[in-house]
Amino acid sequence: MTTEQQTLILGLGNSILTDDGVGIDASDLPRVFERFYKADRARSGGGAGLGLSIAKHIVTAHRGKIWAESPVPGRALGARPGTRVTFSLPAESGDTAQAAPPSGVS
Repeated sequence: MTTEQQTLILGLGNSILTDDGVGIDASDLPRVFERFYKADRARSGGGAGLGLSIAKHIVTAHRGKIWAESPVPGRALGARPGTRVTFSLPAESGDTAQAAPPSGVS
């Protein structure tokens, strides 16, 4: 059994959820927001593969943006890679989300 730490930071610009787990393989990152997609099929138990898909639908319904990065940039050498999911919502109803994913992240 492994223990993963999760951190959630909510703010006016981006809201960020970061964990210190095993990370998501680069080949899986483009698909993590698809319904029923599970990046690590070997993991036992929990999850239907819907959480990130639901999050994406909510964020895009509010004209926001959401993206995932793994490994987490700036992680200490030797640390587990982790994953960071970031979303940005517009400040007002007529605005579009201010923040954009880093280059190469969709």
